[in-house]
Amino acid sequence: MTAVAPHRPGPARTVLATIAMVLCGVLVVASVGAAWTRSAILDDATWRATSRAIVTDPGAQEEVANDIAAQIVSVVGVQAFLGQVLPGGLSALSGTATQLATDALAKVVQQVVTTDVFLSVWDAAVEDAHTQFVDAVTGRDGVTVVGSGGVYLDLGAVVGVVQKFLSSKGIDWLKGIDANAIDVRVLLVEAPGLQRAKDLVDVLDVLVRVLPIAAIVLAIGGLLIARRRLLAVAAAGAGMVVGAIALWVLARVGRTIAVDELTGGLLGRATATVIVDEVTRTLDRRMLVVGLVGLVMTIALVVVAVVRSRASGSDDSTPSVDSPPSDAAEATGTGFSATMPASPPTLPPA
Repeated sequence: MTAVAPHRPGPARTVLATIAMVLCGVLVVASVGAAWTRSAILDDATWRATSRAIVTDPGAQEEVANDIAAQIVSVVGVQAFLGQVLPGGLSALSGTATQLATDALAKVVQQVVTTDVFLSVWDAAVEDAHTQFVDAVTGRDGVTVVGSGGVYLDLGAVVGVVQKFLSSKGIDWLKGIDANAIDVRVLLVEAPGLQRAKDLVDVLDVLVRVLPIAAIVLAIGGLLIARRRLLAVAAAGAGMVVGAIALWVLARVGRTIAVDELTGGLLGRATATVIVDEVTRTLDRRMLVVGLVGLVMTIALVVVAVVRSRASGSDDSTPSVDSPPSDAAEATGTGFSATMPASPPTLPPA
């Protein structure tokens, strides 16, 4: 009697399950990255930390000082004042004298921007600007709320600080000026950059919702198709490792692009680099954690699956007590026949 081999499904089912679970792991990492990026853009603490990285950068301090000094001199009207007091043809030198006054004031302001008092003014301006920035990029208000040119920091309060600093040095040039009447604004992010940020937030809003759902669907489908579910979950862990590496590589490649996009307004290239490095540092840590979790999960589940497979194989090789006799045993008469006679044999008559 010929035994019929049990039907085993082909490799297509295993391949499909593996692909689904690997993609599931990649999408999990992508959803984490999207959620983190959105938080980095809109989160107040992240905004404050990156803004503090700006103002503590020497290049940014010089730019801020020059901008504030130019605005104060423009409002005070030094050029018109010098044009009136300088006799005759010397009034033509008022423009040069104004530039000299601006440069001198910029040096004073540059000393002011390194103080804790200025940092307090800066943090207050950043907090207010961030509120308006979030309103703009999330669509709650138009760009005009922030300003036609982009995101501005209102640093009018620093004028009073400069007045006090000059008075402490015996310079009363701004003594009679009403500090509250001077509106000093510094352009932090230009309007094109603000629009790009809005577009990015719109995309991230969609990804944060779609990616987790897609990952769950792939996980359910992969587990239903998989013949060995432990290995299927291990494939998801491998996908997390692949996703973490891919996202880390994209961050490295996109670093230059991000610096180019941020450069403008107050943000010179050096300052934009400081911000990008500050932001990507936390992303690198997250990707490292996610990658290690995926790696450990993959190795552990593969080991468990192999151990279970070997244990199952050793159990299958042990003959069962209740197993039926083989065809060979029946043929040689060493086993019991499954067919019993219909009636006992009759004896011949005497």
